[in-house]
Amino acid sequence: MDVISIPVLLLAFAMILAIIIERLLEIAKSIYDYIDMRINLSQRWTHRAERIRDRLEVRFDNAKRGDRQQFDLVMIIASRYLVASNAEQGGLMAVSADKVRAVITKVRFKFAAVLLGIGCAWLFNIDIITLVEISMLPPEEKIHAVYVSHWFGIITAGIAMGVGAAPMHKLITVLEKTRNTRRELLQKIQGN
Repeated sequence: MDVISIPVLLLAFAMILAIIIERLLEIAKSIYDYIDMRINLSQRWTHRAERIRDRLEVRFDNAKRGDRQQFDLVMIIASRYLVASNAEQGGLMAVSADKVRAVITKVRFKFAAVLLGIGCAWLFNIDIITLVEISMLPPEEKIHAVYVSHWFGIITAGIAMGVGAAPMHKLITVLEKTRNTRRELLQKIQGN
């Protein structure tokens, strides 16, 4: 097999794993939504929304005593859970059990995806940083390049795979641009 293609194939494999992880989590979330609906967990989410409402009230009271910046920060955090009620109810903001469920479910499944991504990266020994560096080497240096993975690169690859294919692609692009910039700077320094 050509030396040039090994890092590229591993990067492509990492992209494929990222897509598979995304699809598996979408299927798992659909199953979770179905189970949630079938066993009627709406009371659980309503109770959780009430607890969040109570915590937000305390934080708003504390933020009112503080500066405007602190109040704005609490408002940004609270906006994930709040919906405006209709005009008949005075247009007040209320904590939505549906929004609480959506936010918590999204966080849980993203966390599971990242763990699954790290597990896959560790299982297949995919170090995205080393792979990009090897793939960017000149052909005469690639022959002597040795693929040695490091824990940081494996965790980075796993997180990127767990977050999704699009962020994974962006990370590879950023790493390639950084490597090219570094190579150009070294060439300028050595040329002078």
